[in-house]
Amino acid sequence: MRDARPLRPRARRAHRAAPRAVLGAAPRAALRAALLLAALAPAAAAGAQVLPFYQDLLSQGTLALQRGAHAEAERDLRLAAFGMLEEPPLLVATLARLALAQQPLDRGPQLDETLERLLTVERRFAVWDQAPLPEGTRRSVAELLLARVPEASLLAIPAFQPLAEQKLVRRLEAMKPAERRRALAAEIARAPDSPRLQVLLGEEELAAGELPSASSRASRALAAGGLDAPLETRARCLRGAALARAGGCAAAVADLERCPDARRQVEPARDLLACRLQLGQWSEAQALAAALPPEVARNRALARLDLEAARRLLNGILVQSPEGRDLSFDELRQLLDAYGIHLW
Repeated sequence: MRDARPLRPRARRAHRAAPRAVLGAAPRAALRAALLLAALAPAAAAGAQVLPFYQDLLSQGTLALQRGAHAEAERDLRLAAFGMLEEPPLLVATLARLALAQQPLDRGPQLDETLERLLTVERRFAVWDQAPLPEGTRRSVAELLLARVPEASLLAIPAFQPLAEQKLVRRLEAMKPAERRRALAAEIARAPDSPRLQVLLGEEELAAGELPSASSRASRALAAGGLDAPLETRARCLRGAALARAGGCAAAVADLERCPDARRQVEPARDLLACRLQLGQWSEAQALAAALPPEVARNRALARLDLEAARRLLNGILVQSPEGRDLSFDELRQLLDAYGIHLW
Protein backbone atom coordinates (compact mmCIF):
# COMPACT_ATOMS: atom_id res chain seq x y z
CA MET A 1 0.00 0.00 0.00
CA ARG A 2 1.41 3.37 -1.07
CA ASP A 3 2.16 5.96 1.53
CA ALA A 4 -0.78 8.41 1.51
CA ARG A 5 1.23 11.18 3.13
CA PRO A 6 1.38 14.31 0.97
CA LEU A 7 4.68 15.14 -0.68
CA ARG A 8 6.67 17.92 0.93
CA PRO A 9 6.94 21.00 -1.21
CA ARG A 10 10.42 21.34 -2.76
CA ALA A 11 9.96 24.46 -4.84
CA ARG A 12 11.71 26.74 -2.34
CA ARG A 13 14.87 24.60 -2.25
CA ALA A 14 14.95 24.30 -6.03
CA HIS A 15 14.49 28.04 -6.32
CA ARG A 16 17.52 28.59 -4.09
CA ALA A 17 19.71 26.08 -5.90
CA ALA A 18 18.99 27.14 -9.47
CA PRO A 19 20.75 30.49 -9.43
CA ARG A 20 23.83 28.93 -7.82
CA ALA A 21 24.00 26.29 -10.53
CA VAL A 22 23.56 28.79 -13.36
CA LEU A 23 26.01 31.37 -12.01
CA GLY A 24 28.57 28.74 -11.18
CA ALA A 25 28.52 27.37 -14.74
CA ALA A 26 28.32 30.63 -16.70
CA PRO A 27 31.58 31.18 -18.62
CA ARG A 28 33.07 34.61 -19.12
CA ALA A 29 32.34 34.45 -22.84
CA ALA A 30 28.62 34.13 -22.12
CA LEU A 31 28.79 37.14 -19.82
CA ARG A 32 30.55 39.17 -22.53
CA ALA A 33 27.90 38.07 -25.01
CA ALA A 34 25.15 39.21 -22.67
CA LEU A 35 26.80 42.61 -22.26
CA LEU A 36 27.23 42.92 -26.01
CA LEU A 37 23.59 42.07 -26.62
CA ALA A 38 22.62 44.76 -24.13
CA ALA A 39 24.81 47.23 -25.98
CA LEU A 40 23.23 46.22 -29.29
CA ALA A 41 19.69 46.54 -27.93
CA PRO A 42 19.17 49.99 -29.53
CA ALA A 43 20.26 48.51 -32.87
CA ALA A 44 17.83 45.64 -32.47
CA ALA A 45 15.03 48.06 -31.67
CA ALA A 46 15.89 50.16 -34.70
CA GLY A 47 15.92 47.04 -36.90
CA ALA A 48 12.66 45.54 -35.71
CA GLN A 49 12.03 44.26 -39.27
CA VAL A 50 15.31 42.30 -39.33
CA LEU A 51 14.93 38.58 -38.78
CA PRO A 52 16.41 37.30 -35.48
CA PHE A 53 18.74 35.03 -37.49
CA TYR A 54 20.52 38.06 -38.99
CA GLN A 55 20.51 39.96 -35.70
CA ASP A 56 22.25 36.96 -34.11
CA LEU A 57 24.82 36.94 -36.91
CA LEU A 58 25.54 40.63 -36.30
CA SER A 59 26.01 39.96 -32.58
CA GLN A 60 28.24 36.93 -33.18
CA GLY A 61 30.30 38.77 -35.80
CA THR A 62 30.79 41.74 -33.50
CA LEU A 63 31.95 39.45 -30.68
CA ALA A 64 34.37 37.67 -33.01
CA LEU A 65 35.75 41.03 -34.17
CA GLN A 66 36.30 42.12 -30.57
CA ARG A 67 38.31 39.01 -29.72
CA GLY A 68 40.38 39.22 -32.92
CA ALA A 69 38.82 36.26 -34.78
CA HIS A 70 38.74 38.21 -38.02
CA ALA A 71 37.96 35.35 -40.43
CA GLU A 72 35.00 34.27 -38.27
CA ALA A 73 33.85 37.88 -37.95
CA GLU A 74 34.03 38.36 -41.72
CA ARG A 75 31.93 35.25 -42.37
CA ASP A 76 29.21 36.21 -39.87
CA LEU A 77 29.08 39.89 -40.79
CA ARG A 78 29.01 39.20 -44.52
CA LEU A 79 25.97 36.96 -44.02
CA ALA A 80 24.39 39.44 -41.58
CA ALA A 81 24.57 42.21 -44.18
CA PHE A 82 22.08 40.34 -46.40
CA GLY A 83 19.45 40.63 -43.71
CA MET A 84 19.96 44.39 -43.21
CA LEU A 85 19.03 45.55 -46.72
CA GLU A 86 15.76 47.10 -45.53
CA GLU A 87 17.41 48.83 -42.55
CA PRO A 88 20.08 51.27 -43.88
CA PRO A 89 21.47 52.36 -40.46
CA LEU A 90 22.03 48.72 -39.47
CA LEU A 91 23.42 47.91 -42.91
CA VAL A 92 25.97 50.71 -42.59
CA ALA A 93 26.94 49.51 -39.09
CA THR A 94 27.34 45.94 -40.36
CA LEU A 95 29.42 46.98 -43.37
CA ALA A 96 31.63 49.15 -41.15
CA ARG A 97 32.41 46.18 -38.90
CA LEU A 98 32.87 43.92 -41.92
CA ALA A 99 35.50 46.30 -43.30
CA LEU A 100 37.37 46.27 -39.98
CA ALA A 101 37.28 42.46 -39.99
CA GLN A 102 38.66 42.30 -43.54
CA GLN A 103 41.51 44.78 -42.98
CA PRO A 104 43.87 42.42 -41.07
CA LEU A 105 43.11 39.53 -43.46
CA ASP A 106 45.01 41.20 -46.29
CA ARG A 107 42.02 41.02 -48.64
CA GLY A 108 42.33 44.34 -50.39
CA PRO A 109 39.76 43.81 -53.19
CA GLN A 110 37.09 42.54 -50.78
CA LEU A 111 37.82 45.41 -48.37
CA ASP A 112 37.52 48.00 -51.14
CA GLU A 113 34.27 46.40 -52.27
CA THR A 114 32.87 46.62 -48.72
CA LEU A 115 33.86 50.27 -48.40
CA GLU A 116 32.26 51.04 -51.75
CA ARG A 117 29.03 49.37 -50.58
CA LEU A 118 29.16 51.51 -47.42
CA LEU A 119 29.63 54.67 -49.52
CA THR A 120 26.76 53.66 -51.83
CA VAL A 121 24.37 53.20 -48.91
CA GLU A 122 25.44 56.50 -47.35
CA ARG A 123 25.19 58.30 -50.70
CA ARG A 124 21.59 57.12 -51.06
CA PHE A 125 20.27 57.22 -47.48
CA ALA A 126 22.62 59.55 -45.48
CA VAL A 127 22.44 57.43 -42.31
CA TRP A 128 26.08 57.39 -41.11
CA ASP A 129 25.23 59.53 -38.07
CA GLN A 130 22.32 57.20 -37.21
CA ALA A 131 24.29 53.97 -37.50
CA PRO A 132 24.63 52.25 -34.08
CA LEU A 133 28.42 52.26 -33.85
CA PRO A 134 30.72 52.97 -30.88
CA GLU A 135 32.94 56.02 -31.24
CA GLY A 136 36.08 53.90 -31.40
CA THR A 137 34.66 51.89 -34.30
CA ARG A 138 33.76 55.10 -36.12
CA ARG A 139 37.32 56.38 -35.75
CA SER A 140 38.78 53.12 -37.05
CA VAL A 141 36.47 53.14 -40.08
CA ALA A 142 37.33 56.80 -40.72
CA GLU A 143 41.03 55.86 -40.86
CA LEU A 144 40.21 53.12 -43.36
CA LEU A 145 38.28 55.57 -45.52
CA LEU A 146 41.15 58.06 -45.35
CA ALA A 147 43.63 55.39 -46.40
CA ARG A 148 41.68 53.75 -49.22
CA VAL A 149 39.02 56.08 -50.66
CA PRO A 150 39.84 58.95 -53.06
CA GLU A 151 39.25 62.53 -51.92
CA ALA A 152 36.65 63.12 -54.64
CA SER A 153 34.52 60.18 -53.47
CA LEU A 154 34.60 61.37 -49.86
CA LEU A 155 33.92 64.98 -50.85
CA ALA A 156 30.73 63.95 -52.68
CA ILE A 157 29.15 62.62 -49.45
CA PRO A 158 28.28 65.26 -46.81
CA ALA A 159 28.99 63.00 -43.82
CA PHE A 160 32.50 62.29 -45.13
CA GLN A 161 33.47 65.75 -46.32
CA PRO A 162 35.55 66.40 -43.15
CA LEU A 163 37.49 63.22 -43.99
CA ALA A 164 38.06 64.51 -47.52
CA GLU A 165 39.54 67.69 -46.04
CA GLN A 166 41.78 65.70 -43.70
CA LYS A 167 43.00 63.59 -46.62
CA LEU A 168 43.73 66.73 -48.61
CA VAL A 169 45.60 68.31 -45.68
CA ARG A 170 47.76 65.20 -45.27
CA ARG A 171 48.65 65.34 -48.94
CA LEU A 172 49.41 69.05 -48.82
CA GLU A 173 51.57 68.77 -45.71
CA ALA A 174 53.80 66.28 -47.52
CA MET A 175 54.58 68.84 -50.28
CA LYS A 176 57.44 71.31 -50.45
CA PRO A 177 56.48 74.85 -49.29
CA ALA A 178 56.28 76.51 -52.71
CA GLU A 179 54.28 73.64 -54.19
CA ARG A 180 52.03 73.57 -51.12
CA ARG A 181 51.21 77.28 -51.42
CA ARG A 182 50.12 76.85 -55.03
CA ALA A 183 48.07 73.75 -54.28
CA LEU A 184 46.44 75.42 -51.27
CA ALA A 185 45.45 78.48 -53.28
CA ALA A 186 43.85 76.22 -55.89
CA GLU A 187 41.96 74.18 -53.30
CA ILE A 188 40.69 77.28 -51.49
CA ALA A 189 39.42 78.65 -54.79
CA ARG A 190 37.29 75.47 -55.05
CA ALA A 191 36.30 75.38 -51.35
CA PRO A 192 36.54 78.94 -49.95
CA ASP A 193 34.51 78.10 -46.83
CA SER A 194 36.78 75.32 -45.58
CA PRO A 195 38.14 76.36 -42.13
CA ARG A 196 40.85 73.69 -42.27
CA LEU A 197 42.23 75.00 -45.54
CA GLN A 198 42.04 78.60 -44.31
CA VAL A 199 44.12 77.72 -41.25
CA LEU A 200 46.63 75.73 -43.28
CA LEU A 201 47.19 78.59 -45.75
CA GLY A 202 47.26 81.09 -42.87
CA GLU A 203 50.10 79.15 -41.26
CA GLU A 204 52.01 79.33 -44.53
CA GLU A 205 51.42 83.10 -44.66
CA LEU A 206 52.55 83.53 -41.05
CA ALA A 207 55.82 81.78 -41.84
CA ALA A 208 56.26 84.09 -44.84
CA GLY A 209 55.58 87.21 -42.74
CA GLU A 210 52.21 87.95 -44.37
CA LEU A 211 50.68 88.86 -41.02
CA PRO A 212 47.40 90.64 -41.92
CA SER A 213 46.37 87.86 -44.30
CA ALA A 214 47.29 85.16 -41.79
CA SER A 215 45.24 86.85 -39.06
CA SER A 216 42.30 87.29 -41.41
CA ARG A 217 42.27 83.62 -42.39
CA ALA A 218 42.35 82.53 -38.76
CA SER A 219 39.43 84.86 -37.95
CA ARG A 220 37.48 83.50 -40.90
CA ALA A 221 38.01 79.93 -39.74
CA LEU A 222 36.93 80.74 -36.18
CA ALA A 223 33.86 82.61 -37.40
CA ALA A 224 32.74 79.54 -39.36
CA GLY A 225 31.99 77.70 -36.10
CA GLY A 226 31.72 73.96 -35.59
CA LEU A 227 35.50 73.46 -35.50
CA ASP A 228 36.87 70.44 -33.69
CA ALA A 229 39.02 71.27 -30.68
CA PRO A 230 42.45 70.75 -32.32
CA LEU A 231 41.54 72.92 -35.32
CA GLU A 232 40.11 75.68 -33.13
CA THR A 233 43.33 75.67 -31.09
CA ARG A 234 45.43 75.94 -34.25
CA ALA A 235 43.31 78.85 -35.47
CA ARG A 236 43.69 80.71 -32.15
CA CYS A 237 47.45 80.12 -32.06
CA LEU A 238 47.69 81.38 -35.64
CA ARG A 239 45.67 84.54 -35.03
CA GLY A 240 47.43 85.30 -31.76
CA ALA A 241 50.88 84.97 -33.34
CA ALA A 242 49.95 87.09 -36.37
CA LEU A 243 48.45 89.85 -34.22
CA ALA A 244 51.40 89.82 -31.78
CA ARG A 245 53.99 90.11 -34.52
CA ALA A 246 52.02 92.91 -36.17
CA GLY A 247 51.98 94.89 -32.90
CA GLY A 248 48.38 94.14 -31.94
CA CYS A 249 49.19 92.79 -28.51
CA ALA A 250 46.00 93.94 -26.82
CA ALA A 251 43.99 91.60 -29.06
CA ALA A 252 46.67 88.91 -29.38
CA VAL A 253 46.90 88.06 -25.67
CA ALA A 254 43.38 86.59 -25.52
CA ASP A 255 44.19 84.10 -28.28
CA LEU A 256 47.69 83.29 -27.07
CA GLU A 257 46.41 82.60 -23.57
CA ARG A 258 44.29 79.81 -25.13
CA CYS A 259 47.22 78.49 -27.17
CA PRO A 260 48.96 75.58 -25.35
CA ASP A 261 52.06 76.03 -27.52
CA ALA A 262 52.69 79.40 -25.82
CA ARG A 263 53.73 77.42 -22.75
CA ARG A 264 55.88 74.80 -24.44
CA GLN A 265 57.35 76.14 -27.70
CA VAL A 266 59.81 78.97 -28.24
CA GLU A 267 58.08 81.11 -30.87
CA PRO A 268 54.56 81.17 -29.36
CA ALA A 269 56.08 81.72 -25.89
CA ARG A 270 58.13 84.62 -27.26
CA ASP A 271 54.99 86.15 -28.82
CA LEU A 272 53.01 85.97 -25.58
CA LEU A 273 55.90 87.08 -23.37
CA ALA A 274 56.69 90.03 -25.65
CA CYS A 275 53.05 91.12 -25.54
CA ARG A 276 52.94 90.87 -21.75
CA LEU A 277 56.00 93.10 -21.54
CA GLN A 278 54.68 95.56 -24.10
CA LEU A 279 51.44 95.88 -22.16
CA GLY A 280 53.30 96.32 -18.86
CA GLN A 281 51.92 93.08 -17.45
CA TRP A 282 55.05 92.29 -15.41
CA SER A 283 53.67 89.74 -13.01
CA GLU A 284 51.96 87.79 -15.82
CA ALA A 285 55.19 87.84 -17.82
CA GLN A 286 57.16 86.55 -14.81
CA ALA A 287 54.62 83.78 -14.19
CA LEU A 288 54.81 82.70 -17.84
CA ALA A 289 58.62 82.71 -17.85
CA ALA A 290 58.72 80.69 -14.64
CA ALA A 291 56.35 78.06 -16.05
CA LEU A 292 58.25 77.44 -19.30
CA PRO A 293 60.18 74.19 -19.72
CA PRO A 294 63.92 74.75 -19.06
CA GLU A 295 64.92 74.05 -22.66
CA VAL A 296 62.48 76.72 -23.85
CA ALA A 297 63.33 79.27 -21.15
CA ARG A 298 67.06 79.04 -22.01
CA ASN A 299 66.47 79.91 -25.66
CA ARG A 300 68.34 83.03 -26.74
CA ALA A 301 65.21 84.63 -28.22
CA LEU A 302 63.57 84.57 -24.79
CA ALA A 303 66.77 85.70 -23.06
CA ARG A 304 66.72 88.83 -25.20
CA LEU A 305 63.19 89.49 -23.99
CA ASP A 306 64.46 89.40 -20.38
CA LEU A 307 66.89 92.21 -21.20
CA GLU A 308 64.09 94.08 -22.95
CA ALA A 309 62.00 93.69 -19.80
CA ALA A 310 64.78 95.23 -17.72
CA ARG A 311 65.17 98.12 -20.17
CA ARG A 312 61.43 98.83 -20.20
CA LEU A 313 61.27 98.75 -16.41
CA LEU A 314 64.12 101.25 -16.00
CA ASN A 315 62.84 103.50 -18.79
CA GLY A 316 59.43 103.60 -17.16
CA ILE A 317 60.95 104.62 -13.82
CA LEU A 318 63.06 107.35 -15.43
CA VAL A 319 60.03 108.74 -17.23
CA GLN A 320 58.26 109.02 -13.88
CA SER A 321 61.30 110.31 -12.00
CA PRO A 322 63.87 111.89 -14.38
CA GLU A 323 66.09 112.83 -11.45
CA GLY A 324 66.25 109.19 -10.36
CA ARG A 325 65.06 107.45 -7.21
CA ASP A 326 65.49 104.27 -5.20
CA LEU A 327 63.77 101.16 -6.54
CA SER A 328 60.90 99.72 -4.60
CA PHE A 329 61.19 96.10 -3.50
CA ASP A 330 58.87 94.92 -6.30
CA GLU A 331 60.83 96.90 -8.90
CA LEU A 332 64.11 95.49 -7.61
CA ARG A 333 62.74 91.96 -7.76
CA GLN A 334 61.53 92.49 -11.34
CA LEU A 335 64.91 93.89 -12.37
CA LEU A 336 66.85 91.01 -10.79
CA ASP A 337 64.41 88.47 -12.28
CA ALA A 338 65.27 89.81 -15.72
CA TYR A 339 68.89 88.85 -15.08
CA GLY A 340 68.04 85.44 -13.68
CA ILE A 341 68.46 86.37 -10.01
CA HIS A 342 65.34 85.34 -8.10
CA LEU A 343 64.50 86.67 -4.64
CA TRP A 344 62.22 84.94 -2.17
